[in-house]
Parts: sequence; C-alpha cells; structure tokens
Amino acid sequence: MPSRDSINATQIHSLLNIAGMLMPYLLEPAREPDNIPHSHKKIDGEASMAAQVTFIKVCDRLDKLVEENDRWTFDVQRTLETDLSNLYKHHTELLQEQIIATKAINLPHNRFRPTLYALKDGNYAAVLGSIDDLDNAIAAVGDSPAAALHAWDMLFKGELPPGLFDWLKQREIALDAGKTPPPMPKTKKKK
Repeated sequence: MPSRDSINATQIHSLLNIAGMLMPYLLEPAREPDNIPHSHKKIDGEASMAAQVTFIKVCDRLDKLVEENDRWTFDVQRTLETDLSNLYKHHTELLQEQIIATKAINLPHNRFRPTLYALKDGNYAAVLGSIDDLDNAIAAVGDSPAAALHAWDMLFKGELPPGLFDWLKQREIALDAGKTPPPMPKTKKKK
C-alpha cells in the first residue's frame, strides 16, 4: 500500500510534468511545433489558448492539493498504522488458536475415539475396546471427561498419569479382598 507521501509526490510530479510540457506553447505561442515533422504551420491562437486553459487547470489542481490540510498531517497514517497493528494482533491470536485447534485435532482420542463412561464414584473412564475386557483395551480414568481423555492420550503415547500405579495397586488389593475399590484420586485443580 503506497504511503500518502508517495501519492502526494506522484500527483504533484504528474501535474508539474504537464505544466512543463505546456511551457514551450505558453512562452512562444507562434513557434512551429517540434514534434510534427515537415510541418510549416504556425500554432494558431486557439492552440495557444487551449495550452493556457490547461495550464490554469494544472495550477488550480496544484493549489487544491497544497491547500488540503489533511494531506500534510500524519493523522491518516497514524490511523492506518493503528488499524494494521490491531489487525496483526487479531491475526496473531487467530493463528495461536489455530495451532491449539490443530494440536487438539491431532490428539489420539480424536483419531481413535474411545468411549466415555461415567463411573459410580463420580469419575469418568475413556475406553478403547470393550469395558468388559479391560485386559485387551486401552482405558484411562479421570475426574472429568476431559481429564479421562487426557489420561487416555497419555496412556496411548506410553506415558502414565501421576499416581496411577498407586491407585491401581490399591484397587487391585481391594478387589482381591472383595471390597469396594477406592475411587480414583481427584487431582488438584489449578487456580
């Protein structure tokens, strides 16, 4: 996008070029035209008058350009820069949101879609495979559906959520003893 300074300069330069081309016809109205070969005609009064009218229009246009105060301030440039800065900020935020969305789409639970179950103890389980055959399934538990899916993603990648081994051991001991297994420990939520 061209700056206002360059637009002003181009407009003024164009007008000065027109005025410069008219000068020979204004200074020597009866002179033979140089740009018409083998011409023996002199410029008549009407051509000289037309050059004068055009020159007056050029001068009038130059005066109007010079008199436009907003052409000579930086207000429009500042507004444009502010708008572009805001647009850049919003574009950056959009790109960051797209990065987050792309990462979320690429998580294993979005690809393989485990089934979510609400457990009686208030926790949730994410299971890929049969809930009746957990030895041959990928299953994870969390205190919310999102936490269960996060734990499932960690298991899928070969990582185990903190405290899972201790809870599984306690659960196994309780089940072997015929007791109710302890609930999945609630994770402390960040404030």
